[in-house]
Amino acid sequence: MILNERCHIKDISNHYNELDELYRKFWGNHLHHGLWSSRKLSKEEASHKLALYVLHKLGPIQNKNLIDVGCGYGTSARLACQKGAKEVIGYTVSQNQYKYAIDNKQKMNTTIHLQDWLNNDLRSSSLDGGYSIECFSHIKDKDLYFKEIARVLKPGSKFVMCSWLSCEQPSNSAQKLLLLPICKEGRLPSLYSQSEITSCMQKHGLVLEEFTDLSHLVWRTWWESLKSVGLGLFDKSTRNYFINKKNKEKTFVFSIIRILVAYKIGSFKYGLFVLKRAE
Repeated sequence: MILNERCHIKDISNHYNELDELYRKFWGNHLHHGLWSSRKLSKEEASHKLALYVLHKLGPIQNKNLIDVGCGYGTSARLACQKGAKEVIGYTVSQNQYKYAIDNKQKMNTTIHLQDWLNNDLRSSSLDGGYSIECFSHIKDKDLYFKEIARVLKPGSKFVMCSWLSCEQPSNSAQKLLLLPICKEGRLPSLYSQSEITSCMQKHGLVLEEFTDLSHLVWRTWWESLKSVGLGLFDKSTRNYFINKKNKEKTFVFSIIRILVAYKIGSFKYGLFVLKRAE
C-alpha cells in the first residue's frame, strides 16, 4: 500500500475543478483511461470503448437502477441509459464536473449528486448493480467505500470497478520516485495492490468473480496524453495556464511521465474487478 496521508477530499475536488478545461480538452468527456485495442483509435474512441467494456462486464442492464461512483462528467451514466438502464445515480465531488453533467443530461434518466460517496443517503439493498471507473484510488476510507457498495446493492447484484494499482511488492525506489509522487500529484490518498483490494472487499461480503489486468491495453492513454500536452503548448490558453503561478494542480503533468515509466517497469498497473454481493 502506498500512502499519501495529507490528501483530503477538498484536495481532490480542487484538482478536478482547476484542471476541468484541460482535462476535457486533452481527454474528452470520458475522464478515464482508454482501451486501446487498436492504435488507430482516438483518445475519445478508446475511452468510450473502456466504458462499453465495463458495462458489458456488468451484464444485462436493461431496466435496472445503477450506481456510478465517481461519475465525472456523467458520460458513462448517459451511456448506460442509452444501453437500457432505467436510472443511473452518479456521485462526484467536483463542482465543475457536476455542473457539466447536469447541463448535458440529454434527456437521460441520470441523477447526479455533488456529494462524497462515503456520505451517500441511498436506501439499503435498493440498487440492481453499479460501477466505478478510476475513483477508488481517490477514496480515503477504502473499507467504508466497499461497505457502502455492499449496503446499497441488492443481494446477488454485480459491481464493476476499474482501478489504478501498485504491483504487489514495489521496490523502494519505485515507491519513492514513482508511486508516491503519482499519489501526491494525482491527489490519491492511497494506492492499493490487487491483493489488498481483494482482501478489503471480501471483508464486506463482496465476492470477487473476475479480475482482469488491463495494463497492456490502457497504458497508451498516457503516451497520447503526453503528446497532447506537448501540442497544447502551442495554444495560448494552455501556455497561460502553466505559466500562472496560482495554478497548483499543473504539477500533475509530471505524473504523465512517471506513470508511463511505472507501467513500463511493472510497478503501476490497471485492473478491472467484477464483484458480486453475496446472496
